[in-house]
Amino acid sequence: MGAQAFVSRLYNQLENLLREESTGSDPRFQEQVQEASRYLPSLEEFPEDDVGSASGVLLQLQAVYLVEDVTDTLLVLKQFLEIKRRDNNVFKKFLWRRSSSSRQIQLTGDMKKLAKALYNHLHLIHKKEAAETTILKIDDFIGGITHHVDFWEHHMARPWQRISSYCFEQEINLVGLEEQINNLVSLLIREHNHNSQVIAIVGEAGSGKTTLTRSVYDRVDVKRHFAKRAWVRVRSEAKVRDVLIDILQQINDEMLVEASSPEEELASSLATLVKETSYLIVVEDVETPQVWQVLRKALDYSSSKSKDGKIILTTSNENNIPPEAKAAGSTLHVRRLNEEESWELLLRTLTRAAELDGVLNNSELVTLKERILKICGGLPMRIVLLGGLLSATVANYKEWPSVIDRAAVDKSDGGVSGLLALSYQKLPSGLKPFFLYMGVFPRAFEVPVRRLIHLWCTEPFVLPIDTDLAETYFEELVIRNLIHVTKWRLDGTPKMCRLPTVLYDVFSPEAAKAGFFHHQLESSSAEEQQPQFAVRRLATYLGVSTNFIPSEWSWSWHLRSYVAFDTRIQGSPATEIYVFLDKMITAKSNKGEFVLLTVLDLEGVYKPKLSDDVLRSTFIDSLPKSVGILPRLETLDVKHTKLRFLPDSIWKAKKLQHLYLNWIHSPIDGLSLSSLNNLQTLWGLSIESYTPPRQPDPKEFPGLRTLGVKCNSPMAINFIKNLVSESHKLQAFKLVCARSDEFVGIEYGEARVTTLQELYLRGTIHSLFDYASVWNYPNLKILTLSMSRLVHDPMPPLEKLAQLKILRLYRGAYLGGEMTCKSGGFPQLRVLKLWNLFSLEEWTVKKGAMPRLRELEIRSCNNLKPPQPQGLQNLTNTLKEFVLTNMPSTFGDAVEPILQGTNVHIQKNQWSSFL
Repeated sequence: MGAQAFVSRLYNQLENLLREESTGSDPRFQEQVQEASRYLPSLEEFPEDDVGSASGVLLQLQAVYLVEDVTDTLLVLKQFLEIKRRDNNVFKKFLWRRSSSSRQIQLTGDMKKLAKALYNHLHLIHKKEAAETTILKIDDFIGGITHHVDFWEHHMARPWQRISSYCFEQEINLVGLEEQINNLVSLLIREHNHNSQVIAIVGEAGSGKTTLTRSVYDRVDVKRHFAKRAWVRVRSEAKVRDVLIDILQQINDEMLVEASSPEEELASSLATLVKETSYLIVVEDVETPQVWQVLRKALDYSSSKSKDGKIILTTSNENNIPPEAKAAGSTLHVRRLNEEESWELLLRTLTRAAELDGVLNNSELVTLKERILKICGGLPMRIVLLGGLLSATVANYKEWPSVIDRAAVDKSDGGVSGLLALSYQKLPSGLKPFFLYMGVFPRAFEVPVRRLIHLWCTEPFVLPIDTDLAETYFEELVIRNLIHVTKWRLDGTPKMCRLPTVLYDVFSPEAAKAGFFHHQLESSSAEEQQPQFAVRRLATYLGVSTNFIPSEWSWSWHLRSYVAFDTRIQGSPATEIYVFLDKMITAKSNKGEFVLLTVLDLEGVYKPKLSDDVLRSTFIDSLPKSVGILPRLETLDVKHTKLRFLPDSIWKAKKLQHLYLNWIHSPIDGLSLSSLNNLQTLWGLSIESYTPPRQPDPKEFPGLRTLGVKCNSPMAINFIKNLVSESHKLQAFKLVCARSDEFVGIEYGEARVTTLQELYLRGTIHSLFDYASVWNYPNLKILTLSMSRLVHDPMPPLEKLAQLKILRLYRGAYLGGEMTCKSGGFPQLRVLKLWNLFSLEEWTVKKGAMPRLRELEIRSCNNLKPPQPQGLQNLTNTLKEFVLTNMPSTFGDAVEPILQGTNVHIQKNQWSSFL
């Protein structure tokens, strides 16, 4: 199909230009656009093959990117012309029109020359024998012409439902690891031999090292044995002090660590923290022996003083095994699965991924068994990949023999590349660029799913996509085992994910080589890192690069997406960001060109200095006033920053879709909501009221899905209630009353908010029974109540919420002394938190109540008597975590004997209360 998708998009953009009255009135401009359009068909004639020339794909991709830049520059130029036309200075208007006209001619002329030159040059390239090949094609970077919405729409209606059960089926990947799990547990808690303080787990890529270690790390008996635990992954370039800070903060998440603390001080703090206690530290995927050598010195501070300290290192390289582990015989080699284990894992993968009915017993599948086992070779990663591949064609399983034939092709290393390539090539065309985008992140980097979804939505590979479609794409990649979810929320939604390192090592270099993105991650000079092509997407590692600022800027002139990763823990403010952007803008301005940057993601970068987009967790304390006039601004995320005020211009950002704030104050009369017709997320806004309240316009926020606000007056509360009553797509709503005695009511429940899945209310309700009909939300999954001042037991009306998975009752939610969970109530509840219910004295759990509860936390309920033994035992079939925070010691002493011998981990905390 060549570059058809690109060309289709460019045609649409040029046609839009011709339709605009303001540009159509200029015959010279119109003529140039039409002339450029006549040369675009040459781009569709680029030859390609399943395995083509890497340099050819690179040149094709750069060609289309440049043409797209020309088109977008014309659109930006048009916007600036409209602004300048309002200028009353006649001379300035004349100069702008003259320079703009010449710029239009120049740009469209460049487009014509570029299309001609590339057409001729690419034909010459394809006449030669390609020196290096790639499994990628030009279409892979932008997907098909359409996103096949018809194929996905039945899944979009049920967000996350296809993979939500994965959260509770982690044991599926433990097939064949039982013996090695027992061996590791023995080394950790059944052999008190200080000579085996260090344990090495060695296995080839995809053998299941991380799965094995994680399963043991999360075991109840291991949690009980080790009072302190931490899990870190150390890149070979990482600074030791940052690793120490990571360990310290995991062992004690309330600990405040000074960023300027020297390594010696941090090591001493670690020694003090684990002194005379037991600890377990896992260092995942050690890449070089130096990693252990630099950590050993710090950990040795504590080893001689610790009651029982264990350190686990996982590696694929025998040379990285610490001498201590070799000497003590504490090295575990992860073996390949035998044929029986391999087959069982494949069947489990297929069963989980698709509705197979009788397919698994089909004789056709059995005849393929020998070939399947040969392809997989006992490696779990290969097995789950092939299972994901076969599940994708389950509707026509008679295609499986041809799929297996292609997967068996040995291209380089024992068939791995053949299977990996096929897993990728069999993806629907619309999914391919989204999968390749995972390579932007560092190797083995845990990506917040929220962050990934937003980035996907801002990258118009062909056509813009919305959050629903992005989430559906993510689900499909998880089902195919091309993305691994590393952390789940207990409501069944994914929280963190990463690209498996086996896939990363193949596809990230391929995508970078083809020009899809450029990494500036290695600790080499900027001059050595400068690419030989125009960079579209740049990912940089601020804590690694020794010379971040390049000396030559031509490669960055076409930059559209900039994503930064900072390995430093709250060090010096990241002034490199300002210098980089300032120099790029200056370089473009000197050439009379525009900066076309559309994605600026600095999440986790400490105090970036800016002269403007996604800034979550950056500690930034100010925004430029110009942020709101950015004509293409779609997402502004300043959550977990130090911002307290927002420029008024933000309410004029007409294309804004997602606005995450840090409880920034704004008066009602300052909310110019009518301009934000595209807004889907408004979170973290604190609303004042300085003028009489106005009624919200029904046209405001027609697509609002997520709303989180704090109200400081009754007028502000009424305003929000009225706004919510007009929102028919709302999925998550948080309403916080600044004064706890304010009455939040729940009248908005009568406003057909049937889509609501998450609700947080802080304020007086008095009684749920008065609004019993309101609580028939069919899709409500998460409910949090605080300062509700309920006087009747809230459980009878709440236990009827059939889809409720998480229930949190915080301070003042219930003022009564008794609470009862009846049989059959809360059929889907996974998490229950009871915090600061000071009047609660008795809690009764009937048999059959909360049959799926996995996590229970009771905090600062000081008058609560220990529940009856039978009540707790009724929960032990599913309960995994029982957390007691700031509870009287007598409560814990009474609970422990009841749960002894069960698979429930009791965690006791003594923390400062904040709710």
